[in-house]
Amino acid sequence: VLIVNMNPGGPAGGSGVQYFVGDFDGKRFVAEGDARTPKWGDFGADFYAGVSWSDVPAADGRRVWLGWMSNWAYAQVVPTSPWRSAMSVPRTLALRPSVDGMRLVQRPVRELESLRTGRKREFLGGTFAQAAAWLAEQRDLPLYLDVEMTFSSVSARTPFTVQLATGPNETTTIAIDPGRQRLTFDRTSSGQVAFHKDFPGVHMAPLRVNNGEVQLRLLIDAASLELFAQDGETVMTEVIFPSAQSRAIAIAAAGAAPSVRQIRIHAL
Repeated sequence: VLIVNMNPGGPAGGSGVQYFVGDFDGKRFVAEGDARTPKWGDFGADFYAGVSWSDVPAADGRRVWLGWMSNWAYAQVVPTSPWRSAMSVPRTLALRPSVDGMRLVQRPVRELESLRTGRKREFLGGTFAQAAAWLAEQRDLPLYLDVEMTFSSVSARTPFTVQLATGPNETTTIAIDPGRQRLTFDRTSSGQVAFHKDFPGVHMAPLRVNNGEVQLRLLIDAASLELFAQDGETVMTEVIFPSAQSRAIAIAAAGAAPSVRQIRIHAL
């Protein structure tokens, strides 16, 4: 896998990480398929300069990388102090076959689970309406969260959303559109957005829906949201600058909503 960090030209504008799958003989890399069609390691606005560790012990065998969680379009004016920018969580890399060839898959390293405090909130399955009502009861969630969601019986005719609320009229929205095979990340109302014209926006990513199921994992920090969809096949990393000290999560759909197999909310 050949990694190419780009700026500008990223999928959400500005910085981004492109990759190619192919063969390397030590001197020459030959990409498989059409190398003119870009593949993106992350479809969000804030994953750049991705680097992996060398010399991971052979007994471990993982390939682990992380990225700079910002974008050169606005990195020097983000509303933070005394620090500026952060790194993504470390992620393991693998390849998964698809109808379009091999695709890069990323998952948060398993060590991240050691940060879970044990205060797990869990919905064990039911209708979309039941899950929405359960989420409405989960008030005053902490700032740092690891959220796992699985939706089943997903219909191509019914988009649905997952929303992170951080204050009055302050929401970050993830929209899943099975019919168009895509998801979108909307941070236009996520908190402080006016510090640069390129920051607010709605960013898109492809989403393969297999057997009517959509899996999401959201890693939520004080000023970021890292989204892993379909067991890491589609990843979006975005910084946000909310104002509130507590969080709430909601789901919504118009029409024949999917079922909800499970929701797990872990405090970190």
